[in-house]
Amino acid sequence: MSESATTTTIREARASSGNDSRVAISTLVSRDRHVEMRKTVELMAAEFSYSQPQAQVCGDKSKSGEDSDARTVRVPWYIFSNGSSAKVCDYLRHLERDQPHAAFEFHVQLHDVNLGCGAGINRCWEQTRAYEFVLFLEDDWLLVPESWSGVPRDWMTRLVRTMDSNRELSCVYLRTYVDAAESAFHYHLANNERNGEPLTTTAHGLPLRQVTNFNYSNNPHMRRNADFNGRIYPLPEFLDANGCGTETKANRKLWGLAEIQAEKRMHGMTVFDLNPGIFAHYDHWIEHWDKTVTTVEDDDDEDDVIGCGRYRRGDSRLTCKYGHAEFDPAFCLTCDHSRDLRDLRPHYRRYRALKKEWDKVGSRGTWDIEDLAANLGLDPNT
Repeated sequence: MSESATTTTIREARASSGNDSRVAISTLVSRDRHVEMRKTVELMAAEFSYSQPQAQVCGDKSKSGEDSDARTVRVPWYIFSNGSSAKVCDYLRHLERDQPHAAFEFHVQLHDVNLGCGAGINRCWEQTRAYEFVLFLEDDWLLVPESWSGVPRDWMTRLVRTMDSNRELSCVYLRTYVDAAESAFHYHLANNERNGEPLTTTAHGLPLRQVTNFNYSNNPHMRRNADFNGRIYPLPEFLDANGCGTETKANRKLWGLAEIQAEKRMHGMTVFDLNPGIFAHYDHWIEHWDKTVTTVEDDDDEDDVIGCGRYRRGDSRLTCKYGHAEFDPAFCLTCDHSRDLRDLRPHYRRYRALKKEWDKVGSRGTWDIEDLAANLGLDPNT
């Protein structure tokens, strides 16, 4: 497919292939991320099941939640290579040539020049804009197993049903976080802290929470294309006179600027996040993968939970309120068990205050951390 693929061309290709999937996967690949991309694809292939629900006539909810109307289809997976290395390109050619995974139908575009993040995502959008729904997934996100998240492996089917049932729902955010530092760095949870009580619900077996005035993010999400086309996309592009991208990781001043400039475009849209999320960022999680996720997968002891055990989600062994996999005792001590996820930012302030004092006195042996938290008024449960 040419670099400037049009919606008409995509529709014609879909018709000729006989694949009438309502949903596509869209991935941007950059740099030398062949290890990460391979892990992303392999985990999806191992932990993914999709049966396509029949498209509903507007206002008809008679088929909502039924299994009899669903049928198995291969999900088209479009990948745009944004000036990637030879190893990445070789792997992508293998995916398109050999089609090694039965659940997916790979379509690859190779571009010699790195166009930058915003322009690269725009090319991904052009590849998939004719589909009803799109799972956007960059090249370094790991799908956590069902036994870890508690989210059924047919989550994509359930998301399509959920979005069919709620025509106002534009997007479901799918990220999970490894620890306090990673989650506090991101701000979508804090919006609910400022905007009142969030709407929490369970739809088709998925635990969801509405996020008011969600800031647009390139993190993994499932979107309704009709709500994004023209409003969110295209993103701003930053190119030099030769058509090369300047919004690259090497240029710290511009890196991420397209995403930042698009943040408020999403305000006013109906957005939910999946709690717990199901996609973990490779750079944050890979060092924990073998000692946490893999260990839990191979362990037959169902009582071997990760976290405090207070916040069970179905069959998931991950029991931290925030879905974290790594825990600092000071963070757990400052967790308010009477409050929900909206407490993240106040919680993090308590945590940092306790850490600061513990760093001063912990080595003296005059306090233990539990007594110190209580003495400073930083344990909200005492």
